[in-house]
Amino acid sequence: ILLFLFVFFLLRKTREKGQETSEELPDDLKEMVEIIKENGGRITQLELRKKLNYSESKISLMLADLERRGLIEKFKRGKGNIIILKNL
Repeated sequence: ILLFLFVFFLLRKTREKGQETSEELPDDLKEMVEIIKENGGRITQLELRKKLNYSESKISLMLADLERRGLIEKFKRGKGNIIILKNL
């Protein structure tokens, strides 16, 4: 019974983490997610920076926030990063 309860709460917590929607995001992060969606769910960090017109550090912080929330994945490619939206 204890094992069942542990697994139940663990699964529930995992689901809640992944269910973060764009409505719960600040406006700047919503804008970033929309731009990634408009590009087919994949964009380079440099392209994203050009479209959003934010500083390099602001873009990096925003991407780190989205990655922590489980909404994107970053992949190193050459000198830059490719950003992929997890939940299209």
